[in-house]
Amino acid sequence: MDISKECLDVIDLDGKHSVREVFVIVFYIRRTHFDVGPQIENAIFGFANLVSFEKLRFFADSEGEWLDLLKQNLPLLLDEEYGSFADTLNADIILRGIGQHPPDFYLRYAGDIRAGEDEIASYFYCWVPKDYWLEHSQEIVEFIDKLAATLPFSFGYASLAIVCDDRRRLQKLARRYQAIDISYPGSVKLDIGDKAGGSYWLTYLGKVLTETVNGVKGLQKELPKGIRIEEIATGKCRLQLGPEPIWGDVNHREDLSLYQALTAYFDNCRILHVPQRVIYFKDDLGMADQQAQEDWYRRFLEKRF
Repeated sequence: MDISKECLDVIDLDGKHSVREVFVIVFYIRRTHFDVGPQIENAIFGFANLVSFEKLRFFADSEGEWLDLLKQNLPLLLDEEYGSFADTLNADIILRGIGQHPPDFYLRYAGDIRAGEDEIASYFYCWVPKDYWLEHSQEIVEFIDKLAATLPFSFGYASLAIVCDDRRRLQKLARRYQAIDISYPGSVKLDIGDKAGGSYWLTYLGKVLTETVNGVKGLQKELPKGIRIEEIATGKCRLQLGPEPIWGDVNHREDLSLYQALTAYFDNCRILHVPQRVIYFKDDLGMADQQAQEDWYRRFLEKRF
């Protein structure tokens, strides 16, 4: 299926997006913002430069109010609002473009003072709209690789995703499009530890995970040749599942064998993460649905999803 010719966006009669297809980047970091402040600031500026400051129109202040973001104000924002991460226990920096639910461009860094304790992580999370990804894919992949080389992350990935305020709507779409990401890092971070959060088009393993799987050579020995495996920095690696990201459309029987193989490998190594602490999938009554959540995270292993 040629994803460049189709899009999963849903635009309502008022012209606003209720569902937006995006290209998402996520890194989980088992360190507090006190330890990684400079790297996170570089990542934020790097994303802003990648998409241009004009695309990021607003920031959330400490009260959760959306204020206009100007290029010259971003250094001051990071220094005054968040004290360069020096004066706040939990850092939460959110920038977005136009369209609030959901916006076209988005960035969030959620720094948790507990990161590294128990199984908790901080996370860096951003996305661009799909059409922007199609036009700038090479530059975006280069940006992600630079992030992976500099951030002390445990697990990360980049993938096509759908974002929407309606959780049930996302879950229904995900039943058909199984390679599309619908996860919520704010819940995943609470118990991901040093495990792998799934199989995605670009899957990044930090130092602990890379060591657990015996490095690049260990992965190359166990995984199909269709998965491109590279060292991106000392002790870290990237796995690329095919030449381009896919939807995994079960109605068109898209080939998911690389995703299935990687997930099975993670599961056999007992490093596949399925969130347990927070259940954020919903049933038809709007109640927490633990089974639906587990089925989605294990969808490449079991056919019940």
